[in-house]
Amino acid sequence: MPVLSIQSSVVQGHVGNSAAVLPLQAMGQEVWALNTVVLSNHPGRGAFRGRGVPPDDVAALVAGLEARDLFGQCDAVLSGYLGDPGMGRVVAEAVAAVRKRHPTSLYLCDPVMGDADLAHGEGLYVRPELPDVFRETLVPMADIITPNRFELGILTGEALNEIGATRAAAAEMQRRMASRGPRIVCVTSYDGEDVPDDSIDTLLFCDDGTYRVRQPRLDRRFDGAGDVFAALFLGYYLRTLNAVTALERSTATMVPLLALTEERGLLDLALTDALPFLVDARTRFIAEQI
Repeated sequence: MPVLSIQSSVVQGHVGNSAAVLPLQAMGQEVWALNTVVLSNHPGRGAFRGRGVPPDDVAALVAGLEARDLFGQCDAVLSGYLGDPGMGRVVAEAVAAVRKRHPTSLYLCDPVMGDADLAHGEGLYVRPELPDVFRETLVPMADIITPNRFELGILTGEALNEIGATRAAAAEMQRRMASRGPRIVCVTSYDGEDVPDDSIDTLLFCDDGTYRVRQPRLDRRFDGAGDVFAALFLGYYLRTLNAVTALERSTATMVPLLALTEERGLLDLALTDALPFLVDARTRFIAEQI
């Protein structure tokens, strides 16, 4: 059954929907991609062209799907980079429309706002209104969220430089939101002070407890890696309904993808070349309960 994916897109490269669609398709998932931003390439590559898509245009496309009575087929909604704060309303209405026709559908919110990197600094790279959109509207609707350390800090208002504070902040956020909030919080690229310099963690907070997968650290930025991870986690969770398994399998897929990108010296993810990893992960990671 389809996933409705609402996020950015680039013509060349792999970020947003241009990163998320292929992994989901490789797992046999139909994807309905709605683009919040359309650019020729990632802005970090230099000259680019394109624009944000007006929220009303995306809302019209959602309404077109709804008019065809398609949302009863939809397994999940995935959202990522929004661009315009007004897109928060569009995503919220899309989630509500899907749940109206398919009450057990999932919503994974990747609250794309900024970077978490103790070594290279951190900060927002989105419009300043967007943290409130995520905090007040989208995260409370979500079943699953996949922030990085910095983004979880923005959502909770806490400095999250070690695992104890991160676990407490995630638990407090889930407690405040009660039945409306995310049952599953997966923190990507966790590089707190309690992580060795040659490693990076992915943390999972769920009903079964707190888990960590530790993987080798590559000392560079991988644009689109969070978008791929969110898609993988959602795809594996839809397959298994097990958050720990989704964490392990997503990590096992991401590690060779990033290693291949690094090995080839590419700026953009080697996503197409890594297609065999997306279908059959060649490494294995076991989540450690902490």
